[in-house]
Amino acid sequence: MNDLVYSPRFLSFHLQGSHFRDLLFLSGPGAQLNAIDQCDAFRSDQLDKKDYHLFVYKLEDEWYFDLRHPFGWVPSEWSYHSIVSVLKFSLPDHGVAPDDSSSLHGYVDNWFLFSRGGDASHNVRWATLKGLFDQLGISMHEEQKSCDQVVNALGWDWDTDSRLMICPTDKHEVCVSRLSGWHAKALADQPFSSEEIERLVGLMQWISSACPVAVPYVASLRAVTLRFTSTAPRSHCTIKLSAEAKECVAFLHGFFAQWDRKQPLFAGFSPICAWQYLIRCDASTLFGAGGFILPSRRSYIHAWSEEERQLALSHSTDPDRESTTVFELLGLLLFLGFLGEVLRGKRVQIELDSEPAVRCLLRGFSVTPACLLLVRKIRDHCARLCIIPRFEHILSSLNSIADHLSHNDFDQANERAKVELSLPLMSPFYHV
Repeated sequence: MNDLVYSPRFLSFHLQGSHFRDLLFLSGPGAQLNAIDQCDAFRSDQLDKKDYHLFVYKLEDEWYFDLRHPFGWVPSEWSYHSIVSVLKFSLPDHGVAPDDSSSLHGYVDNWFLFSRGGDASHNVRWATLKGLFDQLGISMHEEQKSCDQVVNALGWDWDTDSRLMICPTDKHEVCVSRLSGWHAKALADQPFSSEEIERLVGLMQWISSACPVAVPYVASLRAVTLRFTSTAPRSHCTIKLSAEAKECVAFLHGFFAQWDRKQPLFAGFSPICAWQYLIRCDASTLFGAGGFILPSRRSYIHAWSEEERQLALSHSTDPDRESTTVFELLGLLLFLGFLGEVLRGKRVQIELDSEPAVRCLLRGFSVTPACLLLVRKIRDHCARLCIIPRFEHILSSLNSIADHLSHNDFDQANERAKVELSLPLMSPFYHV
């Protein structure tokens, strides 16, 4: 609402695909979802008389004032959101969503009731909700029920039986076509219009619900909109993309080109959903890379090859010392490759004691070619396996286990693990 700008006046939030995804996943197998839409919601609200002059239309030879809120006007959404906020916090008190196993949400003029699978009261409460709308004089239509069909909402088809979020075929075709043109335009360094940038931002925001590794690119593209001049009309503005923004377009284009339009439901990181796997890695210039993963306590040790050392040396600011950032990113990439399918669809917290490496991962970009190449590979690996990553920087004093592994000292790493984790590590599954 209001271009996603937060306002403390409303005790509500902007419902997005990521919220839908989390709610359905946490509702468990057989989750129940019903949806309904209000007929001509905005048109039910009267315009303020002082705004009549903004909405004057000529039909044939006659002039008319519009007396009702039109679609496409931000105050129309903002005004109706006020109504939705009141209803959202009053309707549950009428037995619509009485406990933690169910929840009621509104999005503009759409309403959604979520319940856990097997909740026999869901249909009764849905009938109660529709009865309350009828008492309020609100006309509803386009009812959807997950027990009868795949529910379409917020640009996704939600299949609660298969526990999938699916991009509709027509939407996917349009996105692929547009991204093909935008990608070619970015490669040719041609300017983008403000409308194209806004569509890119919206597309990136939307797809991040299914591909969490895309989240950093939302901020990168939004930063481009701030560079448009405030003096000229936005519709007349054009701008060339930065290298970071071009990387966003390239990622979107590549992702949609190979995507099968389907993503299993999952719950992202939140106050009630912590990591399912924790990875700590480290790299040393003396020997190689090492790390371990919880809760399995599997560990790995890898010795740098001459080729890997040359890669780190060629992109170092010190001609006599390899780039530690390249080593840190390479060590993480190798560990992810060793783990294979273990992390598919899981929330994974990745902790490194290299702040530059974490900054690259959080941006999804680096000005250093070698780092950018490794960031791309880590990003694409996470996207392919539907991994939900969280990259965190930790102090080196908290990373002593991985540090010992990176120096090929498993015995010392194991002793530290017994102290810090109260459990020993498993033997390294890769050792040179």
